[in-house]
Amino acid sequence: MDAESGLLRMFLKTRSPAFSRIIEQMRLLAPHDIPVVVEGETGTGKEHFVQCLHELSPRNRGMLVPVNMGGIPQGLFEEIFFGHVRGAFTGADLAKEGLFAAANGGTLFLDEFNAMLPEHQPKLLRVLETATYLPVGGLETKKTSARVVVASNASLSVMKETGVLREDLYFRLATFRVILPPLRERREDIVPLFQYFLSQYSDRFKKSPPSYSKKLLDRIEAHEWKGNIRELSRKTEHAALFCGSGPIEWHHFGISSEEESFPRFGVALEGFERGYIQNAIRKSGGNIRLGTELTGLSSTTYKRKVRQHHPDK
Repeated sequence: MDAESGLLRMFLKTRSPAFSRIIEQMRLLAPHDIPVVVEGETGTGKEHFVQCLHELSPRNRGMLVPVNMGGIPQGLFEEIFFGHVRGAFTGADLAKEGLFAAANGGTLFLDEFNAMLPEHQPKLLRVLETATYLPVGGLETKKTSARVVVASNASLSVMKETGVLREDLYFRLATFRVILPPLRERREDIVPLFQYFLSQYSDRFKKSPPSYSKKLLDRIEAHEWKGNIRELSRKTEHAALFCGSGPIEWHHFGISSEEESFPRFGVALEGFERGYIQNAIRKSGGNIRLGTELTGLSSTTYKRKVRQHHPDK
């Protein structure tokens, strides 16, 4: 099994109760041919989650085809997603399959969905509703059995409410939404992820995994990691290379003083409140009455803070 699959095994062995519930959702969703939306901050592991979802599904014999929706130029959606027939335009000497054909029987992963151009939305919606598409220059529609999975840094619900996302496309996609928590809300997993990355990068650099102290692990776990798993991975790579043959020290991570700056009180308080309210929502199952009982807040105050910190509720 390759390195990425090893990381997926790490995901499945999470120590975080919050992320364990995410894994349970993934196991329930994996066998079914339904669209899934994965939301979360940049670097929280959305791509790895989708890879795991694909591997656990019956579609794992087919391809997982990723595409960055922010990189689809205006006017080229049909060409990229539907392909073209021979002679469709000047230079089209051969027919070419699009992404829906490549993902047939597998999974089509629409990454950075929040960057999708508005004019492309109705074209995607039609395929989702009919499971068919027309290649550029073609006269005969093609069928697709690709499962569509979407990842977004922004809440699709907020995108719908603000008019960025078509309401009909939202309801077609967002029946099942998974929200990945940032590392600061699953600190139990920071050290195991660091140890995994360190092993992988040591192998890449053809060296034995370096030693490290308990003090270093405590500092790694306490660090903010604003870039989440992606930042932890990149900084561990830096440390694995620059520690040489000696033990890893904090300065090997190449973290600048700006990245280590102590948070202002208001920022820290807001972060605590966000985590507190989100935890109250999870424990109450989204029930407002139970949430007010758990927190001791008035119904009005609790509802306002829920809207502030979890706008989808």
